[in-house]
Amino acid sequence: MNIIAYGDSHIAHLFYNIPIHVEVRSIPGDYIYNWIRKNSLPPLWEHTMNDIVVFSLGEVDCRQFIKPQIERGRELKEIVDTLIDGYFELIHKSITKYKQIIIVGIIPPVNNSRSFCIERLPEHMVRGDQFDRIKFTNEMNKKIQENTIKYGYTYFYPYSTYTNRDGTLDLSKADYDVHISTSHNNQLQSEFLSLINVEKFCNSGYI
Repeated sequence: MNIIAYGDSHIAHLFYNIPIHVEVRSIPGDYIYNWIRKNSLPPLWEHTMNDIVVFSLGEVDCRQFIKPQIERGRELKEIVDTLIDGYFELIHKSITKYKQIIIVGIIPPVNNSRSFCIERLPEHMVRGDQFDRIKFTNEMNKKIQENTIKYGYTYFYPYSTYTNRDGTLDLSKADYDVHISTSHNNQLQSEFLSLINVEKFCNSGYI
């Protein structure tokens, strides 16, 4: 049995120093539309029917790409449906051997006015204010959750304790603002280990 994780830089922060082996294939800055445009996933591990496969993607879509599409006249629902349906269709056709597929929800956006990271990023990499991006993230996560039910996958949203009342990321637990700090990822990992029933996983002889 293996755990293989694919996604953007957030997947690397999630699994950094986790006390079980996870094969992490992270591409910083990657985004859902990039996968859809290429009509393919990144290079894949050779999966078996015993594998747990994890995907985490979408923060860059919410921060950078959705707002310009709305400004061009597209409806948010149509954008979200196109992105998430395409995301799941690619996973479904590409991963045919697995024990469990886990889709990680999208991390909350940061507050524009309080974020050093947002201030130093080029304008084209941060489109919309935090209220726009909270709405985009919530709608994307809602659709992800719906599609996990449709496809028989598992939805995993570990960010509740990392979220401010206004829906933005708690910067006291962030690194350069858009990621969970690796020194504060213990709660994320605890929830993941509970999700996969780590005691049973350990007893299988995997670790």
